[in-house]
Parts: sequence; structure tokens; C-alpha cells
Amino acid sequence: MEPAKHEPRQRKSHYEKVKIVKLTLRPDRQKMDKRKCTSEHPFGTIKRAMNASYFLLEKMEKVNGEFALMALGYNLEMAKNLIGFNKMMEVMA
Repeated sequence: MEPAKHEPRQRKSHYEKVKIVKLTLRPDRQKMDKRKCTSEHPFGTIKRAMNASYFLLEKMEKVNGEFALMALGYNLEMAKNLIGFNKMMEVMA
């Protein structure tokens, strides 16, 4: 008897080879500079000037409340800087 010839098994894969597309995005410098001035500034100020680099509470509801207080403090500080303390007290009274 001749020894049995083993044919290599062909693996059947259900995956298809696809072409990979790589996108390289170039940031728009003007938009980046504007974003730094508008949306990033409050968060940086809250972290640095108000010493609030992390939340003290847990669970989303409590964290939302804590952030709301930080944002209120930031807004009051900006209002004081824009119109002055005395004018702000007149408006609030």
C-alpha cells in the first residue's frame, strides 16, 4: 500500500480583503486659534485659577451639579472683570 498523500487544507475565511483608505487631515489654523480663545479658555481657567482639576463627587447627577457651580463661579468672575464689582452689585440688587 502506498502512504496516503495529504493535501494541504485550504482555509475558507468569511472575511474579505478590502482596500484600506488612510485620510490625513490638516488642521485649519484659524479655526484652531479661534477655538482656543472661545471654548477652551473657560475650562483652562476653571482648572488652573479655581483649582478644580478634578471632580470631588461621583455619579453623573452630582458631577453635573458640581460643574454647574464651577461654571457659575466662572461666569460671575468674568462678569466682575467686564463690568466691575460695584456695577455688578448694583445690577444684582
